[in-house]
Amino acid sequence: MSDGCLGYIFKRKQSMKFIQFSFLFCFWPTLVLSQELNTFNNGKSNAQIEFDSSQKDPIGYALKKADISSNDAIQVRISKLLWLLNHNNYLGSFDPDQSHGPTEYERLDAESKKRIDDRCSISHGPNKPGKFKNGYEIDGLRTPEEMLRNRCGGACGTYALSFGKLLQASGISADRIRIVSSITDDDLVMLCPSQKKKLRRFDYQNGASGHVFVMVKLDPQDDKSWTLINTTQDPLGKDFDGHYRGDHGDQIQSLNPELSHHNSQNVVSSLLNSLNASDIDQTIYSQFPWSAESLKQQISNKPVKIPESILGSVPKTVGRPGHEVNFRKMTIFSVDKVDDYPKNDLEQRYNFAASGSKDSSTCRYSCKEIDSSKCKDLESTAHCPNQNK
Repeated sequence: MSDGCLGYIFKRKQSMKFIQFSFLFCFWPTLVLSQELNTFNNGKSNAQIEFDSSQKDPIGYALKKADISSNDAIQVRISKLLWLLNHNNYLGSFDPDQSHGPTEYERLDAESKKRIDDRCSISHGPNKPGKFKNGYEIDGLRTPEEMLRNRCGGACGTYALSFGKLLQASGISADRIRIVSSITDDDLVMLCPSQKKKLRRFDYQNGASGHVFVMVKLDPQDDKSWTLINTTQDPLGKDFDGHYRGDHGDQIQSLNPELSHHNSQNVVSSLLNSLNASDIDQTIYSQFPWSAESLKQQISNKPVKIPESILGSVPKTVGRPGHEVNFRKMTIFSVDKVDDYPKNDLEQRYNFAASGSKDSSTCRYSCKEIDSSKCKDLESTAHCPNQNK
């Protein structure tokens, strides 16, 4: 293995982050900066030129950067969008918070920096007020257009909504795309430790960790072609179990040193055009036998779990030492079209996870339906201080 490959893998491991947004854990993708950003054009950095261009038409600009054409098959569009959003850190390109690695923010002019600061700032008390009260709202209170225009952070909700919007804008009907939201079983039984139709706990502060996926109908004529996709994965990178997946895994692994270099555009383009569903964390119908409508109907009555078979690109656990939750056991709580996905703040997020609606605090499922092994002890400690909330 060459030094270049070792450097690339080290950089990926260092930059794989999970961000705790007021107890919300989501996947943070690989941070890789383009070498082009070190160059300047007519007194402007390439980062500044890109920023200026992306402000006029953020969706069209992103599709252009993904190199999606009208002739691309839907699986190719999926692979290209995953590559853009994750390998190239597209949605974090202008993030002023560089604690997770450098971004292009420092190469922008003062006016652009101020615009980003105004759009993306998070409050840190009265001495440092911000647009958002906490980090979760970066995910919960922005539209996909704002996410793609601002490109200043966010977690799995930002990636799923942006991916869904871009896939729709590329020519795939909105009826063939859904945002699928889930919460870890460990946190759901803590939020709803009793029977169904009871109010959720309002004194629980340990978390509402989960993940947001995108569900896509690959064939417009076939209801059995719906697939569930984790949109926070690099399609040409290792998963969290250390594997290069699928039919092209060996090829990707052998080319990995080259993929990390700037001059790999032709290699990347060829691979992205040849990938199939086996190469990324994506279900087949036997793993997840639902259409969008049947899934939505099912979760109104009984819990549906995310298939663990497609969770290689998320870690096994997340959380503080001693407070870890199993991140590969999750229950779906909402299925929405991209344009119907409700904006929600952190308190509404708890409602959303418990009930399927941001405006209801009533638990949809009983603890026993989620994980019966944990319910006896939880029921004895359940406390709802404000039954009218």
